[in-house]
Amino acid sequence: MGGDCNTAFKGQIDVVFDAVTNVRRRCCDPYTGPIFSVSLDGTNLFEADGTLRLLPAWDIILHGGVHEFAATWDAVFKIRRRYSDILNEEYHGWIDHFGRWCADARSGIELTDITSVIAAIIQYSETILQEGMADTNFLRSATFTMLRRQIEADPDSDRVADWLKFLVAGFAPAVAA
Repeated sequence: MGGDCNTAFKGQIDVVFDAVTNVRRRCCDPYTGPIFSVSLDGTNLFEADGTLRLLPAWDIILHGGVHEFAATWDAVFKIRRRYSDILNEEYHGWIDHFGRWCADARSGIELTDITSVIAAIIQYSETILQEGMADTNFLRSATFTMLRRQIEADPDSDRVADWLKFLVAGFAPAVAA
């Protein structure tokens, strides 16, 4: 089942029966579907005092298919915890790559307002990010979708956009006097 990488997470957990309730679990074959997608839209980027968190407080939601199927895989294989670990490890690298890409003159990106930040995230997602479940691409894509949606609809949209503009400015080449 799933090879060696899942063995450490599964351990002795019974996929068929829940040890707490002794009820048969509902599950599916993850290789034949249904396909679930990941949403990070409820993620919190800010501390209670309004300062930017070093790492976001991830809100990982699995969409698609039957909820009980996803709940079984999460309970058995610790999917959300594993995704959170990956997000924590990769987040700063992904954000820095976005900043360097935007700051590169070849991108043609100039972040001046919320609309331009949203457009840059969309362009980055369409140009740079690969689709599919390979590696961590689906989590990277979900991260930038979350950032875009927070800028589009969140009360903190100005702070998120300003943070990304500041980040990109830090990667801009110095102009000779």
